[in-house]
Amino acid sequence: MAHNLTWRVNDRAALERQFQLMFAGSEHRDWAATRLVDKFIEDVTLYPLEWPAASEPPSNDEWRFGRVTVRFKRRPSDQLIEVLEIHAD
Repeated sequence: MAHNLTWRVNDRAALERQFQLMFAGSEHRDWAATRLVDKFIEDVTLYPLEWPAASEPPSNDEWRFGRVTVRFKRRPSDQLIEVLEIHAD
């Protein structure tokens, strides 16, 4: 039986602040940061996982969008996504 898990980002506000810093010189800084956070969350929570996902070990993943890369860890036991690093090429 397949179940959709509700993944959540451990600190959305901190993630958005990091994106704002990346776009510090842009007049669209806040808009770009909000859109990137929304896109990141949408992309990393898109697919269902087979139950019992809670027994799976944490996994490190990478998300890329344009020049932006986010390294993150999925913690299935907590249904949590922990952002480890953000950088732009």
